[in-house]
Amino acid sequence: MNQPASNWTRLLRLFQPATHTTKFLGLALLLPAMMTACLLVVILSAGPSKSGTSNLEALLLAIGFFILPLIALLLGIAALREPRYPPRAVLWLAATLLVFTGGSLVSFLMFIDPQMEPLTAIVFMLIVILPAALLVSLPAIYSGAKTLPELRATLIAAAGERALAYIAARGMISLAELSMLVDVSQNEIDNLVDELLRSGQLAGMLDTTSGQVFTAAYLAEQQRQLLEWVNLRGNIRIEELARLLKTTPPTVSDWIYQLVQRGQFNGYINWGKGLVYAASARKIGANSQCPECGGALAPAGGQKIICLHCGTEMWEKA
Repeated sequence: MNQPASNWTRLLRLFQPATHTTKFLGLALLLPAMMTACLLVVILSAGPSKSGTSNLEALLLAIGFFILPLIALLLGIAALREPRYPPRAVLWLAATLLVFTGGSLVSFLMFIDPQMEPLTAIVFMLIVILPAALLVSLPAIYSGAKTLPELRATLIAAAGERALAYIAARGMISLAELSMLVDVSQNEIDNLVDELLRSGQLAGMLDTTSGQVFTAAYLAEQQRQLLEWVNLRGNIRIEELARLLKTTPPTVSDWIYQLVQRGQFNGYINWGKGLVYAASARKIGANSQCPECGGALAPAGGQKIICLHCGTEMWEKA
């Protein structure tokens, strides 16, 4: 059985840019990298500034004023080239953060500069940097809104894969336990299992009465064992069958009806006593007497025959 992909793996795939976008960024970011290296060489080789500005402050000013905005511009161009919304949202968000970081760095250097009024740095931050960051964030917000449905679908698909893995491994599992294992609320786990059954990803059955889900192979094996117990005992209580098969009495009743519909169950049931009897269906007919009480029998539709006295149900073999 293949191990289902983790949520992190699926999210990485969802937000991974297209190949041509990645190649563009790889080449385009060489420019700011080279500019940073050149600035570092020039500033370090120039010696102390006559204006009193340290080499570190000069480098930080160049990075905040030129390098980071340039990288933000390249990320914006890459976002425009990206065809999918999830990676586009990430690129625009990164560009927004770089604009804000660069502006904050420049504002901080202005604030600590003794030759400038602190108010100038604050005004620069409020009037220039924040509006610029807000403007760049608008495409990020739009792309993020478009990403939400894809993100939800990805997380649901991941939960579905995990649910399939647990159901296949167990054969039978309760919805409550599956909800905890898959980390999906109990209100949503029913819909998740229903979707797996409808889409054909899960070959099995959802028993809403017992709150359990079965694989087709597990269900076939349980029903085979049910027939074996009935034939071995001759008659057996439904409650005991449920205990032996580790399920609930209503589920056993449903399984018996499924076997009847497929023509695999030969016998009769006294619902009042909760007893299942093994008998040759060829010996049961509308003109026979009830094997339980000797009462008169009457057809009840299809191959079903019912005792008019005790209510025992029998099935006539086709």
